[in-house]
Amino acid sequence: MDQGLLHYRNRELWWGKHALAEVVAGRATPFFLVHEGRLRANVRALRRGLSAAGSSVVLRYCVKTHAEPAVLDVLAREDVELLVAHAQEATLARECGFSLSRMAYQRPVLETEFLRTAVPQGLMQVHLSRPEDVDTLEQVETQAPIPVSFRIRNEAPGPWLLLTRRLGFSDDTALRTARSMLRTQRLRLRAVNLYAGTQLTSVERFRAGLARCFRLARRLADLGISVEEVNVGGGIPSPTLGPASPRARLRRDEGEQQDPVEALERFCARLAEVFDEERRRAGVGPVTLAAEPGRSVVGNAVVMVTTVQAVQDRWAFLDASRNHLGESPLAWTRMILPLRARRESALMNLSGPTLNTMDFLDLVRRVPQLEPGDLVALHDAGAYSISRAPRYAGLNPAIHVLRDDGTVALARRAEDYRDLTSAMVRFHG
Repeated sequence: MDQGLLHYRNRELWWGKHALAEVVAGRATPFFLVHEGRLRANVRALRRGLSAAGSSVVLRYCVKTHAEPAVLDVLAREDVELLVAHAQEATLARECGFSLSRMAYQRPVLETEFLRTAVPQGLMQVHLSRPEDVDTLEQVETQAPIPVSFRIRNEAPGPWLLLTRRLGFSDDTALRTARSMLRTQRLRLRAVNLYAGTQLTSVERFRAGLARCFRLARRLADLGISVEEVNVGGGIPSPTLGPASPRARLRRDEGEQQDPVEALERFCARLAEVFDEERRRAGVGPVTLAAEPGRSVVGNAVVMVTTVQAVQDRWAFLDASRNHLGESPLAWTRMILPLRARRESALMNLSGPTLNTMDFLDLVRRVPQLEPGDLVALHDAGAYSISRAPRYAGLNPAIHVLRDDGTVALARRAEDYRDLTSAMVRFHG
């Protein structure tokens, strides 16, 4: 398998051993293109890196990141577990080959009806974010204690992370809740988990949360509760998505200059070291290192291919919309790679096709000179893209899958009028 690099060869863009202009020829734009080989390579790099310090490792893909069967089918074959957020995600996952015993479930307020069905059928674990979740779960009829994890409240400073503090247990609340669970024996606390943030380029951002998790695990051990798993949550970064900066915008993209799969493995190996350091510092014995990545699995395994429809002054108008890449380009910078690159470059602004003032895909970017009809690949388009895409002033695009042999399969057709009206009672009631 060659997961390959996105690179130019004689000014033609290649993904590994495949020339993208040949791969996408004749396909209506815009569309997403999923690279199966890169998807598998990312999963294996995560697993190798997180295993580097000797802990046993569990990978749970966060399904809300990109819930397409084109992705889930590959992950099912890679022995990955899942983190699901609602009943329909779980149903979709089961149709893609996952059993409930390979799923954990997390939601700010738990869905009682889903739990009443899923727990007796073997749901692997439920993440609890509030003491009230205990009351909800104890109403579920089951013969065996229900495995649960406590989410530890994020106490990191900063205005953005303030929003994440609405969920999770303080240390004292976790201990009080654990004691109450011991009295009823309806739930079994087997894990603690944290959320340190998203796209964390520094491993040190995980350290404080891990230290708290292991200190809590030590105190739980004094109550007779054995924590089997400490979960770093999400936040492991995609190496090809960078913070927006003037320097990044002014640098012309030349493709992937380092192997992102190797970079991902190095990051995870360092994270595993920090995990082990904090475990030993807290005096906790061996536990499983769990992670629930999304972006680092699927982000750079997908590009969005779009056509330049017009150029006016410094504006290139694309047929892809900010609707399809919902995260702000003012926060993150992704590579913008024409499938056939000219030698001349220019500072360009990239506009979507709608009349939404905020429908731009980037501003003041140095790119090869663009002309109407050019095909452009927007890299690292897999995370929180189609999964969050609205239908404002347009419909959602197709998804194709690039297989190892160079063949391309349709995974999702482009939406049409049927999709626009499918849930409208006037038409179907």
